[in-house]
Amino acid sequence: ITTRLDFLRMERLAEKKNREIEQTMASSSCEVNPLDEQPTPALDGRSPEEVDKESEMNALITALIGAENIPEEYLCTITGEILVDPTCTCDGHVYEHTAIKSWLISHDTSPNTNKKLNTKDLIPNLALRRAIIGWKEKLVKEHPELNVMK
Repeated sequence: ITTRLDFLRMERLAEKKNREIEQTMASSSCEVNPLDEQPTPALDGRSPEEVDKESEMNALITALIGAENIPEEYLCTITGEILVDPTCTCDGHVYEHTAIKSWLISHDTSPNTNKKLNTKDLIPNLALRRAIIGWKEKLVKEHPELNVMK
């Protein structure tokens, strides 16, 4: 019997495969799109694969407990997803690293305030990352079905 979590895992794998196909197709075209660049490691040194695995876990958590039960400060205001690589801009707002990096390719303003940023420098928010990890570890204890992703 296929459970809801099995279905969500299959759906995430299909999405990942579709992204890989799109990247392959984009790299064979003549135009270069800056958003099609190779995945970069997280600011804290984790590989793109580790970040992908954590993103899959976050999707399962969201499906299991509902987005309304996720602390607002753990969500990226650009993607609406649980932060994997929380990153600060110079105005103090926090975003998912890949989302803010993509935003800053064509903008020099804050996505939250629309005010001009003094710099496009990005700083990892390690304290927030540790808080999110602790929250997720507590959830795994409360919901053993999440253990399959560890």
